[in-house]
Amino acid sequence: MTPAIRHLLATIGYRASRVLNGVSDTFATFSAGEGVRTPVELVHHVGDVLLIVYRDLRGGEREEVPVGPWREEVERFFHILEDVDQAIAQGAEPTKRSWEQLLQGPIADALTHIGQLATLRRLAGNPMPTESYLRAEVQVGRFRY
Repeated sequence: MTPAIRHLLATIGYRASRVLNGVSDTFATFSAGEGVRTPVELVHHVGDVLLIVYRDLRGGEREEVPVGPWREEVERFFHILEDVDQAIAQGAEPTKRSWEQLLQGPIADALTHIGQLATLRRLAGNPMPTESYLRAEVQVGRFRY
């Protein structure tokens, strides 16, 4: 299962790169309405859910981290994604949950929120270019495209 999980993490990085590259700094605070997270809040949240995976693999306690500036949140997200992949590449196994739970919970949640970011980008007037994800050259261990 490890190669498939690492490929999925690389896919998350690929899709996130496609959504996050080429946006203006004003996109970070775009509001789609009451009760909808802003892009910067979503990127922060995706980092938090990936930290659930990392802590299950490497240990550590949950700590509340306030939402930071846009560029810092984007870097934080990619850094956590890379850390999760490295832990898996080094043979770390979940200690509190099964791989299936991590896939259906935080990892699937990350993909959901990246999709929300794509929708917000379109609503903000800066839609992503069309492409076939089936043909994307996703590489295990690579997260920034």
